[in-house]
Amino acid sequence: MDPLDQAPADNPLKGFMPFSGGYDTFPHSMEFDYVGFATLMSGPNTFTFDAGLEPLLNEIAGRGHQAVIRVYLDYPDTDTSIPQFLLDDGLQTTPYNGSSGQGLSPDYDNESLVTALEAFIAAFGARYDGDPRIGFIQLGILGHWGEWHTFPEEELLPSVATQDRILTAYDNAFSQTHILVSQDILGHEPMASVAERNIGFHDDDFTNATLPTVDYHFWSRMQANNLDTLWQILPNGGEVQPDFQEVVFDVPTGAPEDFTTAVNTTHVAWLLYHQAFEGENGGSNGWDAAKRARAIASAKLTGYEFFVSEANLPETTAGGTLLLGVRIENRGLTPFYYDWPFEITATRSGQADALLGSPDWALSTIPADGSANEFVFEIANHGLEAGAYEIYLSVPNPITNGKAIGFANASQGETGVLLGSLAITDGAEGEGEGEGEAPTGCNLTKAGRLAKSTNIGGLFAFLAQLTPLHAN
Repeated sequence: MDPLDQAPADNPLKGFMPFSGGYDTFPHSMEFDYVGFATLMSGPNTFTFDAGLEPLLNEIAGRGHQAVIRVYLDYPDTDTSIPQFLLDDGLQTTPYNGSSGQGLSPDYDNESLVTALEAFIAAFGARYDGDPRIGFIQLGILGHWGEWHTFPEEELLPSVATQDRILTAYDNAFSQTHILVSQDILGHEPMASVAERNIGFHDDDFTNATLPTVDYHFWSRMQANNLDTLWQILPNGGEVQPDFQEVVFDVPTGAPEDFTTAVNTTHVAWLLYHQAFEGENGGSNGWDAAKRARAIASAKLTGYEFFVSEANLPETTAGGTLLLGVRIENRGLTPFYYDWPFEITATRSGQADALLGSPDWALSTIPADGSANEFVFEIANHGLEAGAYEIYLSVPNPITNGKAIGFANASQGETGVLLGSLAITDGAEGEGEGEGEAPTGCNLTKAGRLAKSTNIGGLFAFLAQLTPLHAN
């Protein structure tokens, strides 16, 4: 069985997501929503996060999901979301009625507006950078739908100087939570200096204008700007083009581009795909079994996929030191872009689970190339009495009822992935045990070492004695 078949389709921070709501029609771990700028700022230094954002974040987190949000000023065919204080200060708006719809576009180069946006972004980051309820933030704000374009009303586009000020403000305000900008920014000439920022990209025309077959397609633009390997450190996301969401998984596909090819090319971590949750006949619940299965398999294809291939649990004593070694592979298409903490748990029949510790292993350092990272965890005074234990590895979700990362192992369960059995014996540690240096070839990276130790040799031939953990 392919390890990918073992992993859940609702693994955190990957897969498909709907607009915010309590949907149970398709597995997911995130929800998307737009947030109007006027609901978040009511004066030059007055921010209304408690009323304008907190209820949404709490509602989404209450369902065990992380949020993806985008703040907008101009949303075609709806009311604009420009704070009244800016209009009172003289901010001009221009009506439009074109192929994108109709609306009012603000003068994005108005100094009062840009200054207010910079102040808002600084306050936004100060309050929410690193907030575990938020998975990703799309920069938004500029252009129709906050997509950094005003097509076909090109004359309404903000200047490069304004774009650079907004990019700088976001880049300065967010160092923990990942931020993304619409790939449409890459289509402007001259272009803002986005390539110099710690900012990922989202493609909201996915499977329609994604593949590098035309110069204005997403991946053509990424290649032209030498950004086609950016996914190795920063996320790509997007939305399946709404016109093709119902037919993208038909056979043959009704979308202009093949979904699997588009995902494999762009390494997207996740996609907004509301049709799977709420469409004709109840979204994917109205599809036949084969089409639904194709959609679920495609959701799993996005993002990371972790697999524990080997583990070593050498016997130790009740008063000794526990040494644990694992190999972890990422067989997916992207890294996991955050360093959620690992946990090691011991279970024994008739006893409560014992948390042995949280090794300082950097999850984001496991590359999405199928190679294995080797990690070692040393626990002095582990506190376990003599007996036989099952040892589990898990990566809990930082929100209270969020789903933990599921590994692509058959031994994955509610406690985590079962690494194997550990025997704890009575008596003192054996003479000479724990002496020496790390075995040759152990390749202990800085990320994989909880602390420098003098008894890693007690792991006795780490590479030679790892026990395979099979996927099936």
